Amino acid sequence: MYDHETEKFGLCRNSDLIEELGQIDFVFSDKTGTLTQNKMIFKKCTVLNTIFGDPLTPDEAMAEDMVQSSKARISDYIFNKSNEQISRKLKDFFTMLAVCHTCMVEKDPKNMSVLKYSASSPDELALVQGAKSVGIEYVKRTSTNITISLNPIKQEEDYEVICEFPFDSTRKRMSLIVKHL
Repeated sequence: MYDHETEKFGLCRNSDLIEELGQIDFVFSDKTGTLTQNKMIFKKCTVLNTIFGDPLTPDEAMAEDMVQSSKARISDYIFNKSNEQISRKLKDFFTMLAVCHTCMVEKDPKNMSVLKYSASSPDELALVQGAKSVGIEYVKRTSTNITISLNPIKQEEDYEVICEFPFDSTRKRMSLIVKHL
């Protein structure tokens, strides 16, 4: 076995393993992340029956440029308020992405102005980073409050956490009830 990313070979640390391999009847494997490599990127969304973002293209570099330009257009819709109804709904949508999650945030020790996010799942992380890319940034969380920053207008908003319903396999979602302060 060889991992091209780390450029290292697999190493067997137990000689009993070879004898035990012959006794295996079934192998079960979780393939989550195999196709995506656990690298998720927020590409587009639909708000008020309008798709925001560009369709994917076969050329990876071109697709990334298109995604960046579409995020700039979403930010224009949110903060320039050319259409008040779309502006309000987009702001609400991305605010919910920036507030309703279980991600943790910390300041980068090398550059204190940069925030680093960590999450238990790559999809949650992609949604928080998607909100950040359009100008609504998750800044801080305590046990009772969540703070986001509306970057283009340099304004912070605080939300009081009233109740959190963690993800479970029955509901297949997590929910957060907050109050805007």
